[in-house]
Amino acid sequence: MEIERKFLVKDINAINEIISKYPKKTITQDYLYVDDCTAVRKRKIEKSGNIKYVYTVKTMKVGISVNEFEKEITKEEYDALKINAEYITLSKDRYVIPYVDDLKIEVDVFKGVYEGVVFAEIEFKSEEQATQIELPKWFDKEMSQIITNSKMATQNMKEKILANELNEELVKYIKDEIFPKYEKFYSHGMLHINNVIKNSMMLADFYNLDRNMCYTIAAYHDCGLNLGRDNHEYNSAQILYGDKNLRKYFTDEQLNIMKEAIEDHRGSRKERPRNIYGEVVSDSDRNFDIEMLAKRQLATSIKNYTELKQFDEQFERCYKYILGRINKQGNFNLWTNNPVLIEKRKKFEKDYLNKEFVRKIYKKEWDEICTNGLKEKLQNYYEDF
Repeated sequence: MEIERKFLVKDINAINEIISKYPKKTITQDYLYVDDCTAVRKRKIEKSGNIKYVYTVKTMKVGISVNEFEKEITKEEYDALKINAEYITLSKDRYVIPYVDDLKIEVDVFKGVYEGVVFAEIEFKSEEQATQIELPKWFDKEMSQIITNSKMATQNMKEKILANELNEELVKYIKDEIFPKYEKFYSHGMLHINNVIKNSMMLADFYNLDRNMCYTIAAYHDCGLNLGRDNHEYNSAQILYGDKNLRKYFTDEQLNIMKEAIEDHRGSRKERPRNIYGEVVSDSDRNFDIEMLAKRQLATSIKNYTELKQFDEQFERCYKYILGRINKQGNFNLWTNNPVLIEKRKKFEKDYLNKEFVRKIYKKEWDEICTNGLKEKLQNYYEDF
């Protein structure tokens, strides 16, 4: 079982400086058969004047995991394997770079049909490690759920791989004018907003959605919290829809979709969001990190339930509230079916239902809030409650 994640690399200058320190091997890859469940290929691998030939069968990709059978074959066996003439030959130079925890990054610089495409891929020891490890800054958007070599062989995907980039002018405007709105927010400050943006970009790529729309929705989705918590989704949506600067980047139809998405994003909502962008921001807003959840939830509870003076009172309220998010199927709700989020939810559910385990995490956060001066600041400074 392979557990791997793949990322596009756009900073070619940075990657050229890195890979120049390592030897390369040239891979020529052809496919014999591809369907939704199986890919059969052969490879010719050249390194330092030596050549080897490999036959591989990959089956049933589930999330970031895939089953693989591989064996080295002779040149005669390689030549005898008939490829599908309709498939694209994949040619690339591969560089292997050491990384943390004895992991390795494989950088593939494509040639031929896919000239200009550079991928970086890491194979992990566990799915937990794959979702928790800190990635290099030169990794760009994740392609694990979108692009496979077999897909690249059966259809020309170069335009899709390199397209749909974020508008730099739009991003600068949001960073300069919208992000400052979160300066006096704690539970919904920039740590939270950046996490929602990160998840939204992953889902945008997974569903092939407009990345600029997903980024903007995530950036605006909580900005109206200082106007009132109960209706913050509508206040935030109105701020977005009323921002005339956004009409430089989006049509009226797009802005209406984005407005609806923000209005529908709350985790307590029982009805399905009206559009896929609403599903994306709603699921991206989920807290499947218990430590982060404790930090945000206790802060909100301390601000809004001042009559609860003791930790046990606050914890019981918080714990009961989160358990109320479990749906009829026994899961914390997700509108999308992204394998990465489903795996995170699975781990979260297992851990969160262990009440004593969760209590210790919340108690640690409570003690920090009560001793570092944050409690008073939550009550008198921050506005996002």
